[in-house]
Amino acid sequence: MKGNFKKHAWICVSQKYNEANILKEILRNFGVHEEQGETIPELQSKIAETIEGNSFFLVLDDVWQSNVWTNLLRTSLHAATAGVILATTRDDTVAMKIGAQHTHRVDLMSVEVGWELLWKSMGIDQGEEVQNLRNTGIEIIHKCGYLPLAIKVLASVLASKDQTENEWKKILSKSFAISQSKLPDEIERSLYPEDSTIVRDDIVRLWVAEGFVEEQPGQLREETAEQYYYELIHRNLLQPDGSTFDHTKCKMHDHLRQLACYLSREECFVGDTELIGGQRMSKLQRLSVVTNKDMFVIPIVDRGNHKMRTLRIPYGVSQGVDHSIFKKLLHLRVLELAGSSIQTIPDCIANLNLLRLLDLNDTELAKVQREPNPRSTEAVAFPNLESLVMRDMPKWEEWSFVEEGDAVAAAMEGEEDGSAEIRKGEALSPRLQVLPCLKELALVGCPKLRALPRQLGQ
Repeated sequence: MKGNFKKHAWICVSQKYNEANILKEILRNFGVHEEQGETIPELQSKIAETIEGNSFFLVLDDVWQSNVWTNLLRTSLHAATAGVILATTRDDTVAMKIGAQHTHRVDLMSVEVGWELLWKSMGIDQGEEVQNLRNTGIEIIHKCGYLPLAIKVLASVLASKDQTENEWKKILSKSFAISQSKLPDEIERSLYPEDSTIVRDDIVRLWVAEGFVEEQPGQLREETAEQYYYELIHRNLLQPDGSTFDHTKCKMHDHLRQLACYLSREECFVGDTELIGGQRMSKLQRLSVVTNKDMFVIPIVDRGNHKMRTLRIPYGVSQGVDHSIFKKLLHLRVLELAGSSIQTIPDCIANLNLLRLLDLNDTELAKVQREPNPRSTEAVAFPNLESLVMRDMPKWEEWSFVEEGDAVAAAMEGEEDGSAEIRKGEALSPRLQVLPCLKELALVGCPKLRALPRQLGQ
């Protein structure tokens, strides 16, 4: 395939897609760098310029709406000399609306294939070992609707039971929805946007910061969390993407994700915050923002502060965040701003007492600072933060906890003759602590950063 086409792209569209992210992903697949803040017309023009006079092969996977082709991609891709588009969808009308020249309907698997998938997914080498359970197994396959994912999930349940007719009948007597409803807390509460890639190290940090991981004798919590991760893969609840030999990247099948969203609907939300009412907002503990808007704002809560423990503002927020929200998030343990185009971080974040994980990966921040309190002789910045991730921040130049001019003013306050001596880098109180509980500092791809705060590690 690669020999026949000069440009190739495989894009997971999903049910709720972001137009700008779709265009950026195509450009990345085509080997073209996109700039932060580019508009949709600018991205469309860049795609048209890239493929002009070239051939391309594009896979649009899991298409739910024809608009992704008719309104977003069709005009840009017409500049190519030759192109093939392969789209997968569950809706025949979508295929008709995008003008598919050929359609192929995937049939359900046969009984024999389903039975083989069941016992192989249980880790059994030979079907003869469970041949006496074949009739009950076929009933289970039928109840799964002959769907491979459902069969593999049930196989992981059967593998933990005694291989007897009685045990298999017990599984058969329960509805499949109930058998799936016992999703682990880790997968039920740590939701990512649809079709997003889950990186092992990232989700391990999240689980540890949220307090999901129990202490094990002689073992780090991160090591225990990795065991959780691979257990979910073993149970077919996470699907490795195949790009790494040790399965460090994976995805969650959209059926399981929808179920997880339903089961955790009282505590978790993935989407646009404008769709959440104030009453529901007051109960949310985990929020992953998906929006096309420039500014992210949390709905007002009538009484008291939010109960939110995790806030993820990933790719898509192009300008910034209403800084006043962080003063209300007193229970926040995880703050992920990876990929967002925010340009400033409010100093009040450093005062969040429960914050365990801060991810600023791939942001446009130029300065990270915390203003001092001139009336305080003792201060702690990020008092309980354990993991700080700062990667691919090309504009980041300064990381400090005081502006030089403000430090002078703070030190001279109360001096009648104004004779206080201030030297750069020594304006802060020696009793200031920075990140006293830090266990992990991921600092990569920050070429302009001049220095770390001198209090770091004291």
